[in-house]
Amino acid sequence: MADRILVFHFEDIRGEGSRIGPTYYVEEDCTPVAVRIYAEKSPTDGDLEVDILSNDVTLFDDRAEVLTRSYENSASLVHTPKTTALLPKGENADEGSDDFKKDAHVDAESFVHCILKSLNGARNVTVQLELELDEGEEEA
Repeated sequence: MADRILVFHFEDIRGEGSRIGPTYYVEEDCTPVAVRIYAEKSPTDGDLEVDILSNDVTLFDDRAEVLTRSYENSASLVHTPKTTALLPKGENADEGSDDFKKDAHVDAESFVHCILKSLNGARNVTVQLELELDEGEEEA
């Protein structure tokens, strides 16, 4: 069971890259445990993707592939990080995403917020971040 649950909610949003819901101040050191996503209207044009950041640093692992492009005799790497939790196309709920970085952590006195990366037709979306207090921390 989580010690803290942060809830981010939006009915309609103006555009991708927008913040979803409030920004939370987290007083104690915590470790993210799970992300739950629910959409009243499921995404129809692709996956719904959100990123959650603690002091502007993502909590999620990079799951993008590195692309290699060759130009004559030289090669260059093109890499766009994809650090998101997602709700698959056609689904209304994802009940336990845990694609966090290996060292994902929310430090005491951090600000945590959620950003919409891809809406893809979803509406009335709620994102929950579950946190556990680190060892030695006492609940208020």
